[in-house]
Amino acid sequence: MLSTAALLLAATVSVGRLPIPDCVKRFPDPSYWPGIGAQQVGNMLAAIRDDAATELRTSGPGPQQLAARWKAGGLTPQERVLVLLAGATYHDPALLPAIADGLRSAEFRERQAATVGLAWLWGLGLPDPTALADDRREGENQARVVDLLVHETRRRTLVSILAGSYLVASGQQGAGSRLVLRLSAGECLGAIRQIATPEDLNEVVALWPLLSSTADRTLALTTIEMLTLQQFLVMPKGPRVVSTGLEMTSALQQVDSWVGSQCTSVDGVRLLRAALAGATTSTGRHMAGAEACLEFFKRSQPPAWPTLAAYLEAFGAPSVDLDRRRPDNPRNKETMRKVINRVEERFPISVRSESEPPHRPRERRPVR
Repeated sequence: MLSTAALLLAATVSVGRLPIPDCVKRFPDPSYWPGIGAQQVGNMLAAIRDDAATELRTSGPGPQQLAARWKAGGLTPQERVLVLLAGATYHDPALLPAIADGLRSAEFRERQAATVGLAWLWGLGLPDPTALADDRREGENQARVVDLLVHETRRRTLVSILAGSYLVASGQQGAGSRLVLRLSAGECLGAIRQIATPEDLNEVVALWPLLSSTADRTLALTTIEMLTLQQFLVMPKGPRVVSTGLEMTSALQQVDSWVGSQCTSVDGVRLLRAALAGATTSTGRHMAGAEACLEFFKRSQPPAWPTLAAYLEAFGAPSVDLDRRRPDNPRNKETMRKVINRVEERFPISVRSESEPPHRPRERRPVR
């Protein structure tokens, strides 16, 4: 019979293994995937996002554990590449030191993975790893910037840094003593949309009055809809209905009014829970947790789905990456349907469809 210590050791070894899908093993060679040139590379990175990253975030160690394992050493070369690529999709600054190490690695493959991972962590457009030069000096230069980011993220969130970088890029303020990213205003807002969660809503609301153009406000509109689960933009429907452009103007004015009504700091998590609770009021019965989330999904619009998908992870749903830049991407609806099916399989939920008649008890004959 095995001793308790032996059992604990065996459990630690089995849990500690990181699954390495073929897409990670093949990185950075895109020849396996269909397409030509950039399309082929894009398919490779999409496979890593959909397979390796989803599996890691769903059932693997969290970012803090990955960072600790990296620091302790002992990871295999394949595991290091997995952490740099799939781990970066956590969008957690805890993994920045690992990315800095990867950029300084003697292995070109690790430097390629770290370069892609750094962009992934910030929600930026991904570079082509096959187009990178095998230049260790360039890797060292990038690693020094990441070292500065490590210190900056100890007092500021990623979204806060991006918001400050937007103000500099739009010419509204100088860099001062704070670290800013050399990005365009549009890149900053696009990255915020990619990585923001309800916890970041206060930063986004504070940035809204400072957006310098209608184009920037339009870009940030979907982010606020996603984080608050509200629908401000309502487009006309019907084959003969033509948009006049006034819908966007009305939506921006509604956001102005909503932001102006926030007198104190905005608690995004509280607003999320309130939105889910409010969506179930009309059903006539109390719902909470996954049941309320699924009921809300029936009535929500695509911009809200990334927040709903993240919320459902606590109820057995896989961690998925939805297309936040194009919320109406048909792939988002297919992915959300898979998420909901998984939750309904693993979590006991009794949500009746609107067409299903209420249950009526069987009539009993009077006792004679």
